Amino acid sequence: MSPPTVDYYTLEGINKSTCNLVIPYYATANYMAANYWNQFSNITESNFDDTAVPVTVKRNFNVTTSESNVKITGFDPGESVRIYDLNGKLRYNITVNGTSHNFTTEGHGVWLMKARDTLLKIIY
Repeated sequence: MSPPTVDYYTLEGINKSTCNLVIPYYATANYMAANYWNQFSNITESNFDDTAVPVTVKRNFNVTTSESNVKITGFDPGESVRIYDLNGKLRYNITVNGTSHNFTTEGHGVWLMKARDTLLKIIY
């Protein structure tokens, strides 16, 4: 698998000596031969099983936003929820107690939420 084509500014600001770049299995040679991707010191191959959403099940989540808050309803009590920013940084890793939860935001952005068998994009 070939890496996406990028330019210098795409990966600017990423500490390539400390960042762990996770790529698909058997792609290391291609990443090491690609401009800018070959600057990463730490590369790990993965099949991404622990982040995959194997089955799509219709869930009725409701997302409401305010100036510094995102409220999500539609959880099952006791459900594990992980929220990532678009850089892949884990922002929240919680177990919800009820059917809704309030998350604090900073400005505007996009999150990816994984809850059980659902992956949801949240724009706030």
